[in-house]
Amino acid sequence: MLDFDNVATAMTEEARSPLDLDVVRPQFEEYRDEAKRIEAETKALTVKDDESLNIAIILGGNAKKIIKSIELQRKQVIAEPQDFIRGVNAICKAITDGLDKAESTAKVKIGQYQARVEMERREREKKAREEAAKLQEAVNRESKEKGIEAPVVVTPVVQEKPRVTRTEAGSAYQVKRTVCRIVNPDEVPREYCEPVQRLLDNAVKMGCREIKGCVIEEITETRFRT
Repeated sequence: MLDFDNVATAMTEEARSPLDLDVVRPQFEEYRDEAKRIEAETKALTVKDDESLNIAIILGGNAKKIIKSIELQRKQVIAEPQDFIRGVNAICKAITDGLDKAESTAKVKIGQYQARVEMERREREKKAREEAAKLQEAVNRESKEKGIEAPVVVTPVVQEKPRVTRTEAGSAYQVKRTVCRIVNPDEVPREYCEPVQRLLDNAVKMGCREIKGCVIEEITETRFRT
Protein backbone atom coordinates (compact mmCIF):
# COMPACT_ATOMS: atom_id res chain seq x y z
CA MET A 1 0.00 0.00 0.00
CA LEU A 2 1.20 3.48 -0.83
CA ASP A 3 2.41 5.72 1.98
CA PHE A 4 0.33 8.71 0.92
CA ASP A 5 1.97 11.15 3.34
CA ASN A 6 5.48 10.38 2.10
CA VAL A 7 4.37 10.41 -1.54
CA ALA A 8 2.73 13.81 -1.12
CA THR A 9 5.84 15.20 0.58
CA ALA A 10 8.13 13.92 -2.14
CA MET A 11 5.89 15.27 -4.88
CA THR A 12 5.79 18.67 -3.17
CA GLU A 13 9.58 18.81 -3.04
CA GLU A 14 9.94 17.74 -6.68
CA ALA A 15 7.20 20.07 -7.94
CA ARG A 16 8.65 23.28 -6.57
CA SER A 17 8.33 25.99 -9.19
CA PRO A 18 11.52 26.68 -11.15
CA LEU A 19 10.26 30.21 -11.89
CA ASP A 20 12.19 33.04 -10.33
CA LEU A 21 10.62 36.46 -9.75
CA ASP A 22 14.06 38.03 -9.89
CA VAL A 23 14.19 36.93 -13.53
CA VAL A 24 10.65 38.08 -14.31
CA ARG A 25 10.76 41.43 -12.52
CA PRO A 26 13.19 43.17 -14.94
CA GLN A 27 10.79 42.49 -17.81
CA PHE A 28 8.34 44.91 -16.24
CA GLU A 29 10.79 47.52 -14.99
CA GLU A 30 10.56 49.49 -18.26
CA TYR A 31 6.92 50.18 -17.47
CA ARG A 32 7.42 51.16 -13.84
CA ASP A 33 9.08 54.58 -14.31
CA GLU A 34 6.66 55.56 -17.06
CA ALA A 35 3.71 54.51 -14.92
CA LYS A 36 4.95 56.64 -12.02
CA ARG A 37 5.44 59.61 -14.33
CA ILE A 38 1.95 59.34 -15.78
CA GLU A 39 0.45 58.90 -12.34
CA ALA A 40 2.21 61.99 -10.98
CA GLU A 41 1.35 64.19 -13.99
CA THR A 42 -2.31 63.10 -13.93
CA LYS A 43 -2.57 63.82 -10.22
CA ALA A 44 -1.07 67.29 -10.65
CA LEU A 45 -3.13 68.17 -13.74
CA THR A 46 -6.09 70.53 -13.60
CA VAL A 47 -8.39 70.36 -16.63
CA LYS A 48 -9.40 74.00 -17.21
CA ASP A 49 -9.19 74.54 -20.98
CA ASP A 50 -8.83 72.74 -24.30
CA GLU A 51 -5.07 72.45 -23.95
CA SER A 52 -5.22 70.80 -20.51
CA LEU A 53 -8.11 68.65 -21.79
CA ASN A 54 -5.86 67.34 -24.57
CA ILE A 55 -3.12 66.62 -22.02
CA ALA A 56 -5.60 64.67 -19.87
CA ILE A 57 -6.70 62.64 -22.90
CA ILE A 58 -3.06 61.91 -23.80
CA LEU A 59 -2.23 60.85 -20.23
CA GLY A 60 -5.33 58.68 -19.94
CA GLY A 61 -4.72 57.12 -23.35
CA ASN A 62 -1.07 56.41 -22.55
CA ALA A 63 -2.08 54.87 -19.22
CA LYS A 64 -4.52 52.56 -21.00
CA LYS A 65 -1.93 51.70 -23.64
CA ILE A 66 0.68 50.75 -21.02
CA ILE A 67 -1.88 48.69 -19.13
CA LYS A 68 -2.58 46.71 -22.32
CA SER A 69 1.16 46.23 -22.91
CA ILE A 70 1.70 45.02 -19.35
CA GLU A 71 -1.25 42.64 -19.65
CA LEU A 72 0.18 41.23 -22.89
CA GLN A 73 3.60 40.79 -21.29
CA ARG A 74 2.01 39.19 -18.21
CA LYS A 75 0.16 36.64 -20.34
CA GLN A 76 3.36 35.78 -22.20
CA VAL A 77 5.27 35.28 -18.94
CA ILE A 78 2.66 33.00 -17.38
CA ALA A 79 1.65 31.18 -20.58
CA GLU A 80 4.07 28.27 -20.15
CA PRO A 81 3.42 27.79 -16.41
CA GLN A 82 -0.33 27.92 -17.07
CA ASP A 83 -0.04 25.24 -19.74
CA PHE A 84 1.93 23.14 -17.27
CA ILE A 85 -0.64 23.75 -14.53
CA ARG A 86 -3.51 22.85 -16.84
CA GLY A 87 -1.71 19.66 -17.81
CA VAL A 88 -1.08 18.67 -14.19
CA ASN A 89 -4.68 19.50 -13.30
CA ALA A 90 -5.95 17.36 -16.18
CA ILE A 91 -3.81 14.41 -15.09
CA CYS A 92 -4.99 14.69 -11.50
CA LYS A 93 -8.63 15.25 -12.42
CA ALA A 94 -8.67 12.14 -14.59
CA ILE A 95 -7.77 10.20 -11.44
CA THR A 96 -9.74 12.10 -8.82
CA ASP A 97 -13.00 12.08 -10.81
CA GLY A 98 -13.22 8.34 -10.33
CA LEU A 99 -12.20 8.64 -6.69
CA ASP A 100 -14.87 11.31 -6.10
CA LYS A 101 -17.47 8.92 -7.50
CA ALA A 102 -16.10 6.11 -5.32
CA GLU A 103 -16.26 8.33 -2.24
CA SER A 104 -19.84 9.37 -3.02
CA THR A 105 -20.87 5.77 -3.67
CA ALA A 106 -19.28 4.63 -0.41
CA LYS A 107 -21.13 7.36 1.50
CA VAL A 108 -24.45 6.31 -0.03
CA LYS A 109 -23.91 2.64 0.80
CA ILE A 110 -22.74 3.44 4.34
CA GLY A 111 -25.81 5.64 4.81
CA GLN A 112 -28.13 2.89 3.55
CA TYR A 113 -26.54 0.36 5.92
CA GLN A 114 -26.72 2.74 8.87
CA ALA A 115 -30.39 3.42 8.08
CA ARG A 116 -31.13 -0.33 8.15
CA VAL A 117 -29.27 -0.70 11.43
CA GLU A 118 -31.21 2.21 12.96
CA MET A 119 -34.53 0.81 11.69
CA GLU A 120 -33.76 -2.57 13.27
CA ARG A 121 -32.76 -0.85 16.53
CA ARG A 122 -36.03 1.08 16.59
CA GLU A 123 -37.98 -2.14 15.97
CA ARG A 124 -36.19 -3.80 18.91
CA GLU A 125 -36.83 -0.70 21.01
CA LYS A 126 -40.55 -0.73 20.13
CA LYS A 127 -40.78 -4.43 20.96
CA ALA A 128 -39.00 -3.84 24.26
CA ARG A 129 -41.47 -1.06 25.17
CA GLU A 130 -44.44 -3.25 24.27
CA GLU A 131 -43.11 -6.15 26.37
CA ALA A 132 -42.37 -3.80 29.27
CA ALA A 133 -45.90 -2.38 29.02
CA LYS A 134 -47.44 -5.89 29.11
CA LEU A 135 -45.28 -6.80 32.08
CA GLN A 136 -46.28 -3.57 33.82
CA GLU A 137 -49.96 -4.41 33.34
CA ALA A 138 -49.44 -7.86 34.81
CA VAL A 139 -47.51 -6.44 37.76
CA ASN A 140 -50.23 -3.83 38.35
CA ARG A 141 -52.96 -6.49 38.41
CA GLU A 142 -51.06 -8.75 40.77
CA SER A 143 -50.13 -5.85 43.04
CA LYS A 144 -53.77 -4.69 43.16
CA GLU A 145 -54.90 -8.18 44.11
CA LYS A 146 -52.36 -8.27 46.93
CA GLY A 147 -53.11 -4.71 47.98
CA ILE A 148 -49.58 -3.46 47.55
CA GLU A 149 -48.00 -0.69 45.51
CA ALA A 150 -46.97 -1.89 42.08
CA PRO A 151 -43.27 -1.57 41.25
CA VAL A 152 -42.32 0.23 38.05
CA VAL A 153 -41.07 -1.95 35.23
CA VAL A 154 -38.06 -0.29 33.62
CA THR A 155 -38.04 -0.42 29.83
CA PRO A 156 -34.74 -1.90 28.56
CA VAL A 157 -32.59 0.57 26.65
CA VAL A 158 -31.59 -0.55 23.17
CA GLN A 159 -28.17 1.01 22.63
CA GLU A 160 -27.47 2.86 19.40
CA LYS A 161 -24.56 1.72 17.29
CA PRO A 162 -21.49 3.95 17.75
CA ARG A 163 -21.64 6.83 15.25
CA VAL A 164 -17.91 6.62 14.49
CA THR A 165 -16.45 3.56 12.75
CA ARG A 166 -12.65 3.41 12.72
CA THR A 167 -10.41 1.37 10.43
CA GLU A 168 -6.72 1.35 9.55
CA ALA A 169 -7.43 3.65 6.59
CA GLY A 170 -9.44 6.17 8.60
CA SER A 171 -12.86 6.58 10.11
CA ALA A 172 -16.42 7.20 9.02
CA TYR A 173 -19.09 8.96 11.03
CA GLN A 174 -22.53 10.39 10.54
CA VAL A 175 -23.90 13.74 11.65
CA LYS A 176 -27.41 15.13 11.53
CA ARG A 177 -28.03 18.62 10.17
CA THR A 178 -31.04 20.63 9.15
CA VAL A 179 -31.11 21.93 5.59
CA CYS A 180 -33.44 24.13 3.55
CA ARG A 181 -34.38 23.01 0.02
CA ILE A 182 -36.16 25.34 -2.39
CA VAL A 183 -39.23 23.76 -3.99
CA ASN A 184 -41.04 26.89 -5.22
CA PRO A 185 -38.71 29.87 -5.84
CA ASP A 186 -41.63 32.24 -6.52
CA GLU A 187 -42.91 31.81 -2.97
CA VAL A 188 -39.58 32.44 -1.21
CA PRO A 189 -39.89 35.67 0.88
CA ARG A 190 -38.03 38.64 -0.59
CA GLU A 191 -35.78 39.01 2.49
CA TYR A 192 -34.08 35.75 1.55
CA CYS A 193 -33.26 36.92 -1.98
CA GLU A 194 -30.74 39.41 -3.33
CA PRO A 195 -30.71 41.41 -6.57
CA VAL A 196 -28.21 40.22 -9.16
CA GLN A 197 -26.57 43.29 -10.75
CA ARG A 198 -25.57 41.42 -13.90
CA LEU A 199 -29.17 40.39 -14.60
CA LEU A 200 -30.42 43.91 -13.93
CA ASP A 201 -27.80 45.39 -16.28
CA ASN A 202 -28.73 42.90 -18.99
CA ALA A 203 -32.40 43.82 -18.64
CA VAL A 204 -31.55 47.52 -19.09
CA LYS A 205 -29.42 46.72 -22.15
CA MET A 206 -32.39 44.86 -23.62
CA GLY A 207 -34.49 48.01 -23.32
CA CYS A 208 -36.15 47.68 -19.91
CA ARG A 209 -36.65 51.11 -18.36
CA GLU A 210 -38.63 50.32 -15.25
CA ILE A 211 -37.72 47.77 -12.58
CA LYS A 212 -39.44 47.83 -9.22
CA GLY A 213 -37.04 48.81 -6.45
CA CYS A 214 -34.49 50.25 -8.89
CA VAL A 215 -33.70 53.63 -10.41
CA ILE A 216 -32.78 53.46 -14.08
CA GLU A 217 -30.87 56.57 -15.11
CA GLU A 218 -28.58 57.68 -17.89
CA ILE A 219 -25.02 58.50 -16.87
CA THR A 220 -22.00 59.76 -18.79
CA GLU A 221 -18.61 58.11 -18.41
CA THR A 222 -15.27 58.71 -20.06
CA ARG A 223 -13.47 55.92 -21.90
CA PHE A 224 -10.16 55.80 -23.72
CA ARG A 225 -9.56 54.11 -27.06
CA THR A 226 -5.99 53.07 -27.96
